[in-house]
Amino acid sequence: MTAAAEAPPIGIDLGTTISVLATLDELGHPFTLLNEIGEALTPSALLFEEGELVIGREAIRGSVMLPQGFADCFKRNMGQEFYDRPVLGQRVPPEILSAFLLERLKNEATEQLGEVGPAVITVPAYFDQTRRMATQVAGQLAGWDVLDIINEPTAAAVYVCFQDGSLTRGDAQPRRVLVFDLGGGTFDVTLLEIKGRSLRTLATDGEVQLGGKDFDERLVDFLAEEFAAAHGIDPRSEPEDFAQLWIQAQEAKHALSQKRRTFVSMAFASVRHRVELTLDQFQEMTEDLLERTQTVTSMVLNQASLKWSEVDQVLLVGGGSRLPMVSQQLEELTGKKPQRVRSPDEAVAQGAALYAGMTTGRRWQGEPCELVNVNSHSLGVIGKHPRTGYKTNAILIPKNSPLPCQASRVFRTIKPNMKSVQVPVVEGESERPEACIPLGQCLVHDLPDGLPERSKITVTFRYQPNGTLDVYADIPEIHRSAKVKIQRTRSQPLETLDVWRERLLGTSPAKPKAISAAKSAASSVPQTKLKVETSSPPPEPTSSEPLVDRSVKPAPTANSQHLSKVLQQLDDRCVQLGRLCASLPLPAELAGSQAELEAAFAEQRQASLDFEQASKALQSMPPASVLPTVKANLAKARESRNRADERVRFALLVLGRSCAAADAVPPGGASLVLEIKRLQAELG
Repeated sequence: MTAAAEAPPIGIDLGTTISVLATLDELGHPFTLLNEIGEALTPSALLFEEGELVIGREAIRGSVMLPQGFADCFKRNMGQEFYDRPVLGQRVPPEILSAFLLERLKNEATEQLGEVGPAVITVPAYFDQTRRMATQVAGQLAGWDVLDIINEPTAAAVYVCFQDGSLTRGDAQPRRVLVFDLGGGTFDVTLLEIKGRSLRTLATDGEVQLGGKDFDERLVDFLAEEFAAAHGIDPRSEPEDFAQLWIQAQEAKHALSQKRRTFVSMAFASVRHRVELTLDQFQEMTEDLLERTQTVTSMVLNQASLKWSEVDQVLLVGGGSRLPMVSQQLEELTGKKPQRVRSPDEAVAQGAALYAGMTTGRRWQGEPCELVNVNSHSLGVIGKHPRTGYKTNAILIPKNSPLPCQASRVFRTIKPNMKSVQVPVVEGESERPEACIPLGQCLVHDLPDGLPERSKITVTFRYQPNGTLDVYADIPEIHRSAKVKIQRTRSQPLETLDVWRERLLGTSPAKPKAISAAKSAASSVPQTKLKVETSSPPPEPTSSEPLVDRSVKPAPTANSQHLSKVLQQLDDRCVQLGRLCASLPLPAELAGSQAELEAAFAEQRQASLDFEQASKALQSMPPASVLPTVKANLAKARESRNRADERVRFALLVLGRSCAAADAVPPGGASLVLEIKRLQAELG
């Protein structure tokens, strides 16, 4: 049997609000698989009702009667331990909810095709590795052979290149395409360069908590407040009424995607009320959401160091892109008329199916394309600041670096005669380790006696497109090194779908049954916490002395909320103390922290001035004549101001900590210092 005659490859767009499956026909052309009721789009919604699992549109309808058994938008919780609200009183991992949906989709696809081949699942470009691996785990739990996880905008670009023929022609002339993907719960902007059969990502950014659902929420609040003002009853107070209100808000949004005015008829507590809603009202109540999309779009262009005149095409993807004000504001920003992808809800799944076919050789008739992605989040090491002595994130691989990539940086030991060196690895943009995601650590141990202070340590990162990070730590003076491969696993073992099926749909609660490593590959799935494979066994904890302070460890689950609250209180008090000490004469050992704060204040003043000037430039122009560059400059100035504000807060925090540690008490600050010491003692 030839590769093309084997089970067809599958592309899966596992969306926040809508999920789609696609495959290739015998000629290698993509098409969408219909669900059991003959629709191409399946709402990503589940209802656990009287021993039966209902999925899709009927689940949404049933949520009005059984809101406690309803789950939707669980994609937003991927990478977290649990879905954000209980389902029938149970705390359920989001991978389990996604797996229930994927299992049903797989069964429906198998009924149509007889057999399904390897699947490529898409995720937002801005997903970090935790969320990506959680998505892979969900697919494997559902019984899919997960071939790869690729970015949604990249899949959409593959689809577009197939539709316009450039994928088969292999055009030599490069073109730059901006993909604006506003989905149901997430938002991405990706800038790609397409040349021949190569799709190279230049820059990407986004928000994992921004999408059509947020636009729906504004309508929900508006309708509820209108009803409450007229009748003194808030429909949001009753779960059943609240669920019905969500459905009506979504229908109103869809209506406003096609016309400028619609009416919503509501009936709650035996009271009827009719509300007129216009597109202008909707745009006004979502102006801040639209502005966030514009800011991210401008940031991507700035990160790629390009001008709008150097972008050839702007593509709209995702159901949220149908809103007229979205395309209108994007045209004003870019100076280019956005092109809506044919079938924007299906383009991502069909692009993923094309990529699955190219990768496996199944049903694809042409040459494969090359995808070059970038990392959406920076990777760094927690080191000590040379002046303040406090922990900071030293970035080795900045975001938007082409993958695969490698980077090295030199660190030095903090004291003499260290027996082992610890290199904590984190993911994130912030200088503050607390705001980053701990990934793991590399340990160099069994060091000889007499290793001098400030011995050189070279740390090297090698980051692969599949998310694998190799970390090397080398001490050249003594020819000692270590290597770790950082992969993600879950902090708690996941249970099988059968266990959760019995627990949520059975007549009696099931006892937890963790997936055993001894089970077959079909039932055993990778987990999603960080697993560190080392080339030699790590030392006992008591023998490990860090190159830098230990990275922030995940808080104990039983006490995480309390510790997080205490840490936030401590930071706030240190910032207050830093403000009190900012302009006072301080001991010499605090001069470095004070100078750092002065520099941060200077940057903040300049950034605020730049933002004010950019705002005035925008306000001075008539709305019809606003140039895209003016809006882009404003977005850039806003981003710079926000970064400057964050730097000032961080500098205040460092100065406050330093003053408390040195017992430098400013006038009126005695009680504040005592409170800081109390909170530090509580944290241990």
